[in-house]
Amino acid sequence: MQKLTAERKIKKKILSAPHRARITTAGGCENIVKSEIERILSTTVHPKKYNTEVYIEDGILIVDQISYRELLELTIRTKTARDVRWIISKHKVTGYNQLKKIVSRIDWNIFISNNATIVVRVESFKSRLYHEGQIKQICCDIMKTFGFQISNALDSEEIKNQLKIFFELRNDMLFIMLSLSGDPLFKRGYKEMLKTVASIKEDLASSANSYSFSTIQNIEEYKKEKSIILIPFAGSGTLGFEAVLQWIEIKDKMFFPLTNFKRDFAFNLFPSLPKKFFEFTNKKLNELFDEQMKDVCFPKIIFIEKDKNQTEYLIQNIKRFFSFIGQENVEKSEVMNQDFFTVDIEKACHEKKIIFVLLNPPYGNRLGNRQQTRVIYEKTAKWLEGLNIDKKQKVAGYCFFPDVELFKIFSKLAKKYTFSSMKVKHGGNWIILGAFQN
Repeated sequence: MQKLTAERKIKKKILSAPHRARITTAGGCENIVKSEIERILSTTVHPKKYNTEVYIEDGILIVDQISYRELLELTIRTKTARDVRWIISKHKVTGYNQLKKIVSRIDWNIFISNNATIVVRVESFKSRLYHEGQIKQICCDIMKTFGFQISNALDSEEIKNQLKIFFELRNDMLFIMLSLSGDPLFKRGYKEMLKTVASIKEDLASSANSYSFSTIQNIEEYKKEKSIILIPFAGSGTLGFEAVLQWIEIKDKMFFPLTNFKRDFAFNLFPSLPKKFFEFTNKKLNELFDEQMKDVCFPKIIFIEKDKNQTEYLIQNIKRFFSFIGQENVEKSEVMNQDFFTVDIEKACHEKKIIFVLLNPPYGNRLGNRQQTRVIYEKTAKWLEGLNIDKKQKVAGYCFFPDVELFKIFSKLAKKYTFSSMKVKHGGNWIILGAFQN
């Protein structure tokens, strides 16, 4: 009888009700992620149930009036988001007794299975309850009364697919949120090995590709032509892999699900997961993706990395990535273990309609000092300016810069290109993402 009651509650409060979620992103990428989410929600596998709204409020990206099933589909399709946090409660809180009542009244067992191990995260912004340690202790004590185990894992520790609950106070408003992804969405699962320093996270790389593509007129037409994606300073391959995922999406048809990378999602542990629906959604997305691939002229991808040991790791990552997207038997990539300034790029780019160049030169701790950083950016800009290509060929791409000054120097030296830029956050620092095209 108790199980039946729980099932009825899940159907009424979760499966048959509209929901709200917060989408976390790399800093500065909110509008890019918003645009991607709107495109995904326009092509969901099942018909829309509610009039869903996607908006940015006080710098926070919100999806409102969305069905639970669409929320799950969104989580496995977005490439630019960092996490999808399902808002299960929102109340004004000004005192600790009030906090205790609100947390205690939630019917936790329809959201999380009994005896589950959970990770509790607490943040307070401009609120009367500001002592995060005390807030966390109160919330954890209450959660234990529902039979949950509390994990002591820190943010810096590897947390494998654990259930994460966020208690956030913002201007005295308490938001209680469940992470649908568990592990951050930038942990795709397609890399065999990761050995680089200060690697760009996958969601930021995807946002950079999306931003650069948005500046290129007729990009969808270029995708149908012979093309090349060139990745100097390839590292572990992140920029190239994410560029491929963006390239194979046709207009608004972003069907490739992250579940194909064999990574886990926290919602798989929820008692509310509609398993048959989710299995059908996965199957349908893959059918649509396979159909879509018939219209894509797959690009040639060249990874250039001068570090010999890193190149070995990169080759393993490439094999794993292409096996996941169903291209393991096709020669789609090439790895060059050499300094990219010595590579005969013109030969590699012969007869290609568009050349997409992705640049993340080493800077900061990866080089050691400011002067070395400036030298390598100047050298890279001169290389880009000196590309000897046919006038009919399109050259476009992007570059990450540690500051505005280096962006200005670079854009002046590569004068045959037009540039646009935006600020993004990487490794706790604001840097410049500059897109260019001839």
